[in-house]
Amino acid sequence: MERRGRGRVPTFSREEMIAAARRLGPDAANPAALAAELGVARTSIYWHVRDRSDIGELVLGAIIDEGESARWSPQPARSWNEVMESYARVTRAGLMAAGGWIRFATPRLVLGQGQLRAMDDMVARLRACGFSINDATRAYAFLIQVVLASIGSGDAPVMGMHRALLTELETVEANELTTLREVAAAAAKTSPDAQFEYDLDCALRGIAARSGVRLGALPTT
Repeated sequence: MERRGRGRVPTFSREEMIAAARRLGPDAANPAALAAELGVARTSIYWHVRDRSDIGELVLGAIIDEGESARWSPQPARSWNEVMESYARVTRAGLMAAGGWIRFATPRLVLGQGQLRAMDDMVARLRACGFSINDATRAYAFLIQVVLASIGSGDAPVMGMHRALLTELETVEANELTTLREVAAAAAKTSPDAQFEYDLDCALRGIAARSGVRLGALPTT
């Protein structure tokens, strides 16, 4: 993010401001709170950021840059689905590490230089394994949707769905909706990570079926 150049010239670095914001957390970090945390005038905060959204974007960018996803590249001699599995897990781990800061994600941030290189490498590998450019593009977009769908404010949507189901089941007689009660019991044993792995496996099998490129296919070029 470019320097804003507004307000009083700061006596602290951008890195110090990011560290202070991380100490405060995504719910409390705002210009006034940052100024108090750093022991500086509020006007000096505006040299780096305009508002809370800018603060969140700076912190999230730092977290993403610290993660493996910013340095990911496909391993040689691996099948297309192994490469997609690796990318999906690394990307999800990086987003999960962001916790509540993920709410400040923007297209510009998510599509940083590291992520663009990873995207280029991924699609190139799919093409080398026999995907058409259209199928490779759709496969990448679908994979990202699977990853993002597994990310919430610190836990996966499956957990929220389970809680909602339990709440609704409490409103009906115990001898009703017996199948849904079995679903609730099974869901209680399913962790967000296990649900993600299931979703990822289904996604890869579906991509293979739609593209006509078998699972395990290696680069031919």
